[in-house]
Amino acid sequence: MSQTGFLTRIISDVRDALDEPDTNAKWTDAKIIRYIETSYAMVFADLNRGLQDPVLIPYDVTSTTDSADKWYALPPIIGAIPRITMLDSSGNFLSNIRFNSMWNPYGQGIKVMQNGLFIKKGAVPTNNQIRLEFVPSGTAHLHIGQVTNNIEAARTAHATYCTTTVIVILDNDYTAEFPVDSWVENSSDSAWHQVSSVVMGDGGDGDGDDDTIITMSTTATTSWDGLSVQAFYNDRLVLDSTPSVGTLDNRLQAYAGSVLRILGSSDNHNFVADRIINTYSNTTRAAVSLFDWQTGPSGNVDYEIAPLMDRVLELPIGLYVARIIAGIEGDSKRTGAIAANYRDMMRTLRLNNANYHGYMSSLFRGDTPQNPQYWGR
Repeated sequence: MSQTGFLTRIISDVRDALDEPDTNAKWTDAKIIRYIETSYAMVFADLNRGLQDPVLIPYDVTSTTDSADKWYALPPIIGAIPRITMLDSSGNFLSNIRFNSMWNPYGQGIKVMQNGLFIKKGAVPTNNQIRLEFVPSGTAHLHIGQVTNNIEAARTAHATYCTTTVIVILDNDYTAEFPVDSWVENSSDSAWHQVSSVVMGDGGDGDGDDDTIITMSTTATTSWDGLSVQAFYNDRLVLDSTPSVGTLDNRLQAYAGSVLRILGSSDNHNFVADRIINTYSNTTRAAVSLFDWQTGPSGNVDYEIAPLMDRVLELPIGLYVARIIAGIEGDSKRTGAIAANYRDMMRTLRLNNANYHGYMSSLFRGDTPQNPQYWGR
């Protein structure tokens, strides 16, 4: 079944509320997306209004060293950070971190500064995770794009030293193009195989020059000798430099914490996967997800960047944007009707969240007798 993305649905909701047809529309999709980006934070704040335990968005930073001071860039969408916890390398809870508390076990060893997280040498073991739970200040630039699904340019395996499980590329270092866990296509039968290891060494020609030796996790039906091989990364997507709707965000770590939604092959939106983006390079445009997808559509693929949010917030955001536009147009009657629908919907969502979280939960994290750390436990 064909699927539509978050942005497509929310733009449709805005036009429905404004009774504005898609054809000859006064407001372009790109203009509406600009309002969606700013309205997201407003609606999120409205949801948290009056809650003792606000709804927060998690973002994890993994310590890569304990032998030197380290600074990790944080996504620019992070606003207030009410809660920070320490997890071990397996994701198990270790402790809360409160910068302004006398019970903070890490002192000045961990702190947020200059749009980044500073970890002092020796404060955190390597591979421990610091989970920041934050209130968003907005979104990165949302957009819909089309890319080739991370299939790099064809790499030719030079003739006679390949087998059904090993690819050898002579005299060149292609370890970056064929990383471990990427997928490689055998051009003779169009089958994909996953890379289990990549090293530089003697590929069998004995000329003394290092060759790229790529070992596959499964056996191919035919030898790789002389075939054209292509790598497919199963944990990242290189984003479109000129999206079809919206714009690309060029800020450092701009899309970290956002959702990468692969809609499917072009003209066949059969919906492949949602993945949370872990890191984003504003130079290579590579968005690396927290979790791999084992398979995916090849060729031209449509995707979208969406904010991390619950599906129930889609319609409220659409109504919020529609209210802004109706106000700009001076349509007071329509503005009032949209505002009433928005208020009713947000009231229900706030009551639901208040019931879920409860009043006492926030007390267990403060400097109070309800917090075990208060008593040194």
